[in-house]
Amino acid sequence: MYAFEPFLGALEAQMSHARLQDMLAAGETSPAATQELIDCRTENEHLDYKVEIELDSPKGMCGFARDVLAFRNVGGGYLVIGLDKN
Repeated sequence: MYAFEPFLGALEAQMSHARLQDMLAAGETSPAATQELIDCRTENEHLDYKVEIELDSPKGMCGFARDVLAFRNVGGGYLVIGLDKN
């Protein structure tokens, strides 16, 4: 591993964050935008992955509400359900 590789990884994540901001501003939900979200696999305050959501219990509903409210507090976001970040 070269010394600059962590920097490049951080730069790529930063560019992905900028792209997410653009997607949020435009309200993008196209198939191409969805594919970008699937391919990104890097969680941040505007993007979260869940293998599943459980809405048949109070604890599951509270967890889902917490995720949605967290997105609301940062100006929006995408919740990708059915995938983990790996």
